[in-house]
Amino acid sequence: MSTKISDLPTPPQPSDTPAEFNSHAFSLLGALPGFVAQTNALGAEMEQNATAAASAKTAAAASQTAAKTSETNSAASKTAAANSATAAASSQTAAKTSETNAKASETAAATSATAAASSQTAAKTSETNAKASETASANSATAAASSQTAAKTSETNSAASKTAAANSATAAASSQTAAKTSETNAKASETASAGSATAAASAATRAENAAATNVNSVQRTAVDGAAVLPEGRNARRPGVDATTGGMPASGLVVRGNTETAGDYFAEFWDRAVGAWRAIASREWVNALVNAAVGSAYVYPNGGTQAAPANVALYSRYVNGNPFPGKAVHCRVQLRVNGVWGEAGGYIYGNGGGVDAGYGILSRQYGDEIITQTGNAALMAASHLDGNPFGLTTNIGSLPCRILVTQARG
Repeated sequence: MSTKISDLPTPPQPSDTPAEFNSHAFSLLGALPGFVAQTNALGAEMEQNATAAASAKTAAAASQTAAKTSETNSAASKTAAANSATAAASSQTAAKTSETNAKASETAAATSATAAASSQTAAKTSETNAKASETASANSATAAASSQTAAKTSETNSAASKTAAANSATAAASSQTAAKTSETNAKASETASAGSATAAASAATRAENAAATNVNSVQRTAVDGAAVLPEGRNARRPGVDATTGGMPASGLVVRGNTETAGDYFAEFWDRAVGAWRAIASREWVNALVNAAVGSAYVYPNGGTQAAPANVALYSRYVNGNPFPGKAVHCRVQLRVNGVWGEAGGYIYGNGGGVDAGYGILSRQYGDEIITQTGNAALMAASHLDGNPFGLTTNIGSLPCRILVTQARG
């Protein structure tokens, strides 16, 4: 019985979940060594069948040759039997002729006896010759019987040889039929082996494709953890519903768009707006920081974002806390020549008995934001209070805003 090649496991499908996909792919790859071993075993059996078919074909040819030789020998035996029968008939004819001659001799003997008076010696001689002829006739009859027996034996042997020749021809035909059957089976085995080899190559190709598909599919570190996508188009991103085979909303993906060089971003699903956000995006980072930590601008002296108000010397401004009940940090920003920058440090001085304050500070007080200006200047020269504007003289009044950031913890 030929080796049966076991069915390969179910290959992975595009509709599989990642876990099913990996399981199917690994099962398929794990079955390939056994598949190869079974294919090689079937190939070896095919070679053995082909060798047996060749041997059977050679034996059939030898049997056919032997049959023809037996048929030739049978014809020769038949010819010899016919010759023996002819010789037997000739011997029988000779025996009858001798018997006729014996009767003629007996008649002559009787005649000789009648004439014995005149030729008694001749009669005795004739009698002696008659007895010799009778003996020769008996011997000829015996020889004829033996020849006839030999002819029948030859005829029997000829019939036996003919039967043997017929049997040899039948055996030769059977051997030839068996040889053709073996040859057909060998071809079928060869075809099956070729089919198996093709199937093995196809299975190997499917395995490679499955492995490539698995490599290029969504890879997750855990069921509820991060997912990583290979290089591909935007549409390759998974959904955010884990129950439908996508990635969870907490997952992080790395997307590459082959149409735009260098377009590789780590992306995060923004639950607040229901959209993907690229971590490399400054706007998203700002929004994330603002959402996680919290920051906002307040404008002293009734100013707004569209129209910041100037702050004056020796003044105290009160704004509400944009994060009620939360601890915050305050940083004063002033605008010089249309550019916002942080104010310098606060300087206190006393000259000639006169107190002088240079600078502006903003602090949380309860749930309010208090901004206090000095009485001498908002900012001094940059080399004195460290402001970034490159000032060489004091500044007394400028547009102002306070960056209020929620404290951690």
